[in-house]
Amino acid sequence: MRRKDREVTEPSRLRELIEACSCCRLGLWDGKEVYIVPMNFGWSWEGERLRLYFHSAAEGRKIELLRARPEVSFEMDTGHSLLAGQQACGYSFAYRCLMGTGRAEILEDPAARRYAMGRIMAHYTGKSGWDYRPALLEKTAIFCVTAECLSAKENPAL
Repeated sequence: MRRKDREVTEPSRLRELIEACSCCRLGLWDGKEVYIVPMNFGWSWEGERLRLYFHSAAEGRKIELLRARPEVSFEMDTGHSLLAGQQACGYSFAYRCLMGTGRAEILEDPAARRYAMGRIMAHYTGKSGWDYRPALLEKTAIFCVTAECLSAKENPAL
């Protein structure tokens, strides 16, 4: 990372950054171009590894690409605001972002699928213990990305 002064490495600050984000963008490679898709997500830490959870329709371009090539990139960001300067090149932008690479796994085990949906719901509602209709879970693709590499940085508004 070029700007080490903006790097975020402390686990509690990484968790805070992830919690503040409402969208995670996945980058998938189709052999010719990158397909970037914004997704709702949930998350957890397993040891030193970040795990991101997603749900989607069980068919379509995204699922086809994940099945063919599970290696993905991801990015999330928050805290955007313009930082005014005295001249054009003196302006900057406040932000916080996290990005990385990992491997997607489509979850088949019912318990793992319920856990993933629980993490997604907890991220957006702060609540746990949701019930899920089995028919809906069965027709939904639920997948997890285990981060193999990640970095985070910020330029906070002062």
